[in-house]
Amino acid sequence: MDRQERLTTFSAYPDPPPLPAAGGGPGTELNQILGGDPAPAATRYTRLARKATGVTLGLIEALMRSTIRLEGLQNISPGPVLFVANHFTRFETFVLPYIIDGHLGRHVHSLAFHKLFRGRFGDFLMSIGARPTGDPVVKHTMIEDLMTGRNDWLIYPEGSMVKNKKIWSKGQYTLDAPDRVGMPHSGAAIMALKTMIYKQLYRQACEKGDQELINRYQNRYHLAGPADIDVPDLQVIPINISYYPIRPGRNIVTRLARWMFRQMPSVLEEELLLEGSLLFSETDISMYFGKPLRMEHYLRLLMPTLQQEMPFVDQLRRANTIMGALKNRLTRRMMHEVYTRLTINLDHLFCAGLRNLSTDTVPVEDFHQSLYLAARQIQSDGKRRSHPSISRDLIDMVVGLPYQPLTSVQGLAAGDNIAKIVAGEYHVDHTALKDPHSFHEIRLKNTVAVIANELEPMRKAIRILRNALSMPRTVRRRELATLLLQEEREEFIDERRVAAASPHLKDERIGAPYILHRADDRIGIVLCHGYLAAPLEVRGLAEHLHRLGHTVHVPRLAGHGTAPEQLANATAEDWLRCYLRSVAILKSTCQRVIVGGFSTGGLLAFEAAAMHPDVLGCFAINPALQIVDPMSKIVPLVVGWNQVMDGLRLGMAKYEHFDNYPENSETNYPVNYLSGVHQLERLIHRCRGSLNKVTVPTLIVQGDHDPVIKAASGPEALAAIRSEEKDLAMMAFKRHAIVRGEGSEAVLERIGEFVQKLAQRSRPLASRR
Repeated sequence: MDRQERLTTFSAYPDPPPLPAAGGGPGTELNQILGGDPAPAATRYTRLARKATGVTLGLIEALMRSTIRLEGLQNISPGPVLFVANHFTRFETFVLPYIIDGHLGRHVHSLAFHKLFRGRFGDFLMSIGARPTGDPVVKHTMIEDLMTGRNDWLIYPEGSMVKNKKIWSKGQYTLDAPDRVGMPHSGAAIMALKTMIYKQLYRQACEKGDQELINRYQNRYHLAGPADIDVPDLQVIPINISYYPIRPGRNIVTRLARWMFRQMPSVLEEELLLEGSLLFSETDISMYFGKPLRMEHYLRLLMPTLQQEMPFVDQLRRANTIMGALKNRLTRRMMHEVYTRLTINLDHLFCAGLRNLSTDTVPVEDFHQSLYLAARQIQSDGKRRSHPSISRDLIDMVVGLPYQPLTSVQGLAAGDNIAKIVAGEYHVDHTALKDPHSFHEIRLKNTVAVIANELEPMRKAIRILRNALSMPRTVRRRELATLLLQEEREEFIDERRVAAASPHLKDERIGAPYILHRADDRIGIVLCHGYLAAPLEVRGLAEHLHRLGHTVHVPRLAGHGTAPEQLANATAEDWLRCYLRSVAILKSTCQRVIVGGFSTGGLLAFEAAAMHPDVLGCFAINPALQIVDPMSKIVPLVVGWNQVMDGLRLGMAKYEHFDNYPENSETNYPVNYLSGVHQLERLIHRCRGSLNKVTVPTLIVQGDHDPVIKAASGPEALAAIRSEEKDLAMMAFKRHAIVRGEGSEAVLERIGEFVQKLAQRSRPLASRR
């Protein structure tokens, strides 16, 4: 991805503001430790370190193929902030503060693993705002900064990296890491509570004129007076960081490390294989800044006990006692706010879906339908953020089109020896999926489990997923059909809304997709209109087939049935997706399906028959394989010209559309877009490559003097189709739209005979599914 398209760029830290002199406070040495005015040499080193860091991260950004997406920055208001974030990678310690600084201009200190602070590298970490977890004064410094707003702080409430993402067990947040098993660390909660309490107690001392207490607080926290804490109250901002996809493997960093180390330590190798891939592969890194936690609630619980007058030491002791009762409650709240702001992606649903299967095998189609239903229900809730991998194109997973995110996670599961496809079924090794491995191996050896663990705190999402997986097949398919019909209708409404100002906007009754139901759901027929037209175009044929006793669904191709301007953004893939959705709807509600269409709809019927050899039959009327208009041959050149003009910002030099004079102005557009013609040519090319895969009984009806489609189209299709049962019916017509108007009865009758023949041959299934 181009650097200019990235949502995040790295920049060096500005110099921190000098600490004000503390009234009666300690000397210069302590002031340096707490981040105050350093000696001149230290200042030069600090500036040099920050500049070098900025250059280094700028170089990393130039090499990065990942994209960092930031959301929720508007949730942060002026005033001191304690950021709390989940911790999955080592580089978060360095990158996250830079991101916050680059986008918000806030200088953030953070805690880092104490063993990293050795030698020059430790000095470097200190210079950019990191502090070691074992520093005896770091907590003191943090409270001071958050009381005064001198610096913000970033803490990982887990207390360390959580490589296995296992933070939920038996209905509560818990850790399973080498340094801690059980309740998460409460350090972040304690720092937040102490900041609020001590700030309030100091303010009370100033109001009462208790000079002893005032001096104690000013000495302890380097305060010059009440003005130092005259800043907005502390905000605790949860941050969720999620990665998609997580695919460990060799990368530029591991290759460089292998060149530098003859024998690389195993832990280092593991971190480079995973984290290098996250940075230098096409990874989406989503960072969500949540709404501030309501800390005033905790302050109201604390302050009544602290209102009575008492010595300074007793105040601290009493505050610590009360905090002991609240720290775990606040810690759980922090963990909840961090981990339930996850950006849910297809990997989460797929991996958690495998874990929640009650059997070792499941039909591929059933599993995919369950994931689709779960994804859409989770999104409809409106409270959960979802990744583009479960956006509109997810429908490809249930209509039979290749879907790269699905292919990718299937490869991951197969590579981890957890799930493989055999004879149309997923075979799942639940023993392998449950293998915990070691803490430093699981990200490489059981990535599927790591991803599944990440979804566990999202309890509602897990319930939705389990319900979808456990649905009886007939119920699930009925739910799927209902959902797909709803989505089809919503797409039409949305497109009409966008096209509302067009002078060529079609009436809703013309452009809307529709389904004609029959109580006997044995046969379902997909019937599609042609290019530039609308579903009303084939209404007569649809009603004829419906009268014969069959369910008929007429889809609307993207960009059609609304306004011609919408064709400019529609693609051949969009049209095929619309058609295959119709096939999925009828497959979910009918025992057998016949695919058919007129003109461009006929091409799509051929495509569907090639992709679904289990359909009962296929028919095409005037299939648009050969276009009469010679202009179609130069369309790719004109489209290329338009793209060049777009690049040069010369819109006036573009040639985008031309007038159209259709036979049926009621259903067809009076304007044709070159981009639409180009997509039609792409569909024709695709269809020619698929015809030899059509093996089902097929009927082609071809007008002998079609002014739009060459009469040779029918014979060409017939010759290419490999079905043992195929027929071409040439009919005497001097117009294209032979499915309506004068003489169309013969076409309707011929199609009806073909359908009835297939229906009579097909026996009712003993069991629906």
